Amino acid sequence: MDERSEWAHFGCISLVHQPLGDTLARLAAQLREHGVKISFDPNYRNLMEHGYEPTLRKMAALADLIKVSDEDLQKLFPSIPNEADAIAEIRAMNPQATVLVTRESVEATLHVGDESWQARPPKVDVADTVGAGDASIGGLLYSLMARPGSWPDHLRFALAAGAAACRMSGAHSPSLEEVEDLLA
Repeated sequence: MDERSEWAHFGCISLVHQPLGDTLARLAAQLREHGVKISFDPNYRNLMEHGYEPTLRKMAALADLIKVSDEDLQKLFPSIPNEADAIAEIRAMNPQATVLVTRESVEATLHVGDESWQARPPKVDVADTVGAGDASIGGLLYSLMARPGSWPDHLRFALAAGAAACRMSGAHSPSLEEVEDLLA
């Protein structure tokens, strides 16, 4: 285990398949025990319809940071039609976790403890939205590790990263320069 790692990120696709999902959840727990912060994106996929809830709960409980979209919330919690209640449900799984809720190009909310901040992503000409959520969480993690600033600053950086990813077709990983240009 690399003791120098500050964060480890886990996404849904690998966690859905067993026994890999349980293996990765154990790895996340071990990393957390060694002081590594855990980031989790339960990005909903149809594969999650059967038997994913225990993994969702386990990973959410381990996470220091959870990124979820409004669409993910609807699919993960189909019996909870109200977004605020679905957010409360995921936050109840780990009240200490920071939660980033994205809503496509409309707005995002960052929940930290009892506080929350909202921001809109920069306007861009959208070529493709594939990878925007991944770029947002990647941007937030980068900002938390490399940029001093407040939570609203980190949120704006995350949204600029997601917007920058949308400017190219396919799953585009934006450069730091592309993100900073959108912030300027």
